Formats: sequence, C-alpha cells, structure tokens
Amino acid sequence: MFSQFSIFLNDKQIASQSNYSYRAFMESLLFSSKSNQDSLQSSALFYKDTAAEHDNVAGTSANNGFIARKNRCKLSKTVDLIGILHFDLAPQPKLLINGVDVKIKLERHKDTFSLMSSADNFKLVIESASLFIRKINVAPSIVLAHEKALERDVIKMPIRRPKFVLLLSVTVCNPLQLLMLSSGKFRHV
Repeated sequence: MFSQFSIFLNDKQIASQSNYSYRAFMESLLFSSKSNQDSLQSSALFYKDTAAEHDNVAGTSANNGFIARKNRCKLSKTVDLIGILHFDLAPQPKLLINGVDVKIKLERHKDTFSLMSSADNFKLVIESASLFIRKINVAPSIVLAHEKALERDVIKMPIRRPKFVLLLSVTVCNPLQLLMLSSGKFRHV
C-alpha cells in the first residue's frame, strides 16, 4: 500500500526506505510464523499466495491468498485494516526520551501495485488512518536523571538496523567458470 517510509526525530530524518513495500512483504513472508500470518497479519490483508499461482487473478483462481483478499474487498466495501509498520525504530528495546518530536511520513503506492485484478478500473481509497503508540509513565527519579545527563551531553541512541542476507550454496565449475546457485534462503541477521 505504501511505497516509501520516512521517520524524523526532532525534525532530523533518521530513516528513509524507498523500497518499503518490499521490506514489509519480505518481513511478513519470511520472518513471521504461519500462525502469525494466519491470524494477526490477515487483519492487514496479508494472505500468503498459493505457490505457482501468485499471478492468477481469474475469478476461479487456485490462488487461495488472492481469493481471500478478493472476498474481503469485493463489491467495493469498506475494509478495516490494522497492522504494524515495518521500520528500524519500531523493534528497538529502548524507549525514546520525553520531548522527542516524532514524525512519520508514508507515501502511497500506485493502485496497480497495491491491488491484483484482471480489470484496471479499481481504486484504493484510504478513508481514515490512525497510529497507535505505546506511552508509559516514567518514574520521576529517571526523568531527573535524564535531565541531568542532558545538561552534560547529548543523548545518543543506537538503532539496530536489521539486515537481510541471502544465503546461497554456490558451485564453481572450472574452466568455464559457471556459477550454479541453489537453495537460496533468507536469514534475518
């Protein structure tokens, strides 16, 4: 649904992903359990496509993922969706300190990317959007310690950036120098 994601802390851009839709898809597909995909991610309209049928968008498709998405959206009905944002700051173990201004910018993808259909007269309309965040009450002693630390130096917050590594078994044949790639698997590092 979204092509690009940017996040700003105190008006300084700390992350931008022009391939946001692909990252969200890869994380949903590769790094979540089947039960998570079948329950939580279905609330974000994620239904795994049937192998070798992912391009089949006919009315009698054998693609179970396409049929499930189609049934939820047919007749142009409004669909309520809820899901997580896939960005580097979200899974951090540390919390942001008080007073940090957070801005999140999401840019829409073209409808032809977001929806699968044999017709080309469809349109995706976002009627409303909400962002749910977690807010906690910090003990006054911790707030005071933060203020004292800020008097001496700036806060440095490390951000863990996940990396996707493609693991391949490679065979090199001399003298032709042919590369044969097999069993490519992704691993979250």
